[in-house]
Amino acid sequence: MELTEPYAPFLSVLAMPIARIVPQDLAEGGGGGQLGTHPVGTGPFRFHSWADGEIILKANEKYFLGPPDLDEIRFMFYPGEERDKAFPDFLAGKLDGCPLPGSADPAALRKDGHQILIRPRISLMFYGMNTSKPPLDDPELRKALMFALDRDRLAAEVMGSKYPPAYQILPQGMPGYSPENALAVHRKDRAREHLGRSRYPEGKGLPELVIASASHSDLAKRELEMYRQSLSELGISLKPVFVESWEVFKKGLLEGRYPLFRYALYADIPDPDDLLPALVETGAAHNFSAFSDGEIDSLINRARGETDPVKRISLYREAERRVLSDPPLIPVIFLSTQVAFQKYVKNVDLPATGTPYLPLRKITVSESR
Repeated sequence: MELTEPYAPFLSVLAMPIARIVPQDLAEGGGGGQLGTHPVGTGPFRFHSWADGEIILKANEKYFLGPPDLDEIRFMFYPGEERDKAFPDFLAGKLDGCPLPGSADPAALRKDGHQILIRPRISLMFYGMNTSKPPLDDPELRKALMFALDRDRLAAEVMGSKYPPAYQILPQGMPGYSPENALAVHRKDRAREHLGRSRYPEGKGLPELVIASASHSDLAKRELEMYRQSLSELGISLKPVFVESWEVFKKGLLEGRYPLFRYALYADIPDPDDLLPALVETGAAHNFSAFSDGEIDSLINRARGETDPVKRISLYREAERRVLSDPPLIPVIFLSTQVAFQKYVKNVDLPATGTPYLPLRKITVSESR
């Protein structure tokens, strides 16, 4: 392979499951894209069927590391409104594993004998700010909004300490993470100071700010209500709006209709280039803040092509510091993968990239089922 420009994360990308080798004729040729509905490969399980909301995989007896312990895996789908039925089915013993809903009590479930696995995921949930239009084209106002958020209280009181508060963009476990970059902290005095330097001292003349959320969950509503109350103490009026669907929400983001928006991004590879540039680089796919800074773009470009790992990480850290000194987004929490399994399911290893990368070959089922 020949690259048109230096790209240091290249080997990391090739090592991820998304880059596994597949038959070209099925992927893009005369097969009409059959690979999407009838996948083939060389993994520990082989595709068997996909029908009636269920995908069945069978053990690959010819797998080069030996066949897995499980004979079969069934993925059950709960689309749309049926999603809420999955966890009750798990509690009734109809499922061996299931994502943990936000309303669940991990301690109580463990007491009942269930396995509850929670692992930080390389991700960020944040409030984006539209920097291209008034009033959030004012950097001092954006800083006031960042310092006004009490992440510690939010994580403890609203989210039950299930997620760590985010004081920066790159999470722990991601190369480039540094405690020294924890600049997004709760400081009401600094929030007032920056608001006073903005075009809207004490909030005078500032129109009501709308923050859009695609999530209608009770957690999202309580979270935004807490933030609304915090801003009201500064003289800032915030109105949470819960958009009817993801499609409408995404269209609004692309059209720049929301002054603020609640958003989350998960990294696909354990590399800072997969998270930081996506949010802040000029023209990036997830840069819905319309943020643009030539110096930050230059730092990211240099880091992307730097093969010395120490120099490369220092460049990403400097870029992150510059972003948080003129923030287009407000870090809120780092998300985590939370799943429940029956007690007889053994050797589950949650990767930092989430359940799509769950190493199924390692999983076993005990005889005491």
